Amino acid sequence: MNISTKQYVSFDKNTGEIFGIGPSINESYNHIEVTNEQVEPFQTLKENFINWKVIYNKRDKNFQLKKNDDEAPQEFLLNELTSPKDNFHEIEFVVDKSKGECYLNTIDTPKNLDEVSFYVTKKGDPHFLLNTFTFKIGSKESFPFKNMESYSVYTKNIFADCVTRETDENYL
Repeated sequence: MNISTKQYVSFDKNTGEIFGIGPSINESYNHIEVTNEQVEPFQTLKENFINWKVIYNKRDKNFQLKKNDDEAPQEFLLNELTSPKDNFHEIEFVVDKSKGECYLNTIDTPKNLDEVSFYVTKKGDPHFLLNTFTFKIGSKESFPFKNMESYSVYTKNIFADCVTRETDENYL
């Protein structure tokens, strides 16, 4: 008789860093359930969880255990937002020029994402910060967005496809 014990990976959902692997859940972190086969290399010390992370799979809309690439990890990676090329994105950072404000339009809300931050910078220069906006997912909040004619928008978010667009009417 083969008895199977549920196994979990406890992790920081913002960075993917793993804090524990085994049959117990660390309530201080998010967790996913994994198979005994996935845990076995860690239990036998063939693998070290420092070389692994938990990533969000946008297609399946869930978190998964993944071995780190050989590339040196980047602790602070900013992604520049572009205008939407199609409807296959989840979050829009919208600038309403007529009202002088910005807001969030969530088309498809990713699991386990409570808020998202955007960094407005000088056009093409992520080092020249003009403003930071943090939105709670699902809220209808908006923020003043004035006197910024030429700008770029960045995010550290890796769990959703984000785009930016400008409008002259409020769609809230």
